[in-house]
Amino acid sequence: MTRRSETPKASAAAPHVPLRTCVACRCTRPQAELLRLTQTSAGGWHLAQPGTRRLPGRGRYLCAENPACWTEKKLRRAFGAAAPALAEQLAASSTEPLSPPTPSTALP
Repeated sequence: MTRRSETPKASAAAPHVPLRTCVACRCTRPQAELLRLTQTSAGGWHLAQPGTRRLPGRGRYLCAENPACWTEKKLRRAFGAAAPALAEQLAASSTEPLSPPTPSTALP
């Protein structure tokens, strides 16, 4: 008997886009449209630069284009006592445009 593959693969399928949820507004968006924050060994939070996803630790995501998600009140649920300092850090970084990373060259 010949064995058939159980799940046929589509050769022209759309590429996989990882989705993540903003911890402030709970909106699900593509990972490239969100800011990633990781906890440092000192207990603070590090804001990854757009396009940098290789920081160690478990990340939490915030909307990059929605400053309403950066308010202290919305950050309290996910970051607790670190929310005020993190809100200040995000407000300071908002003076520079936070744009999503440009896509790299597509794989053949």
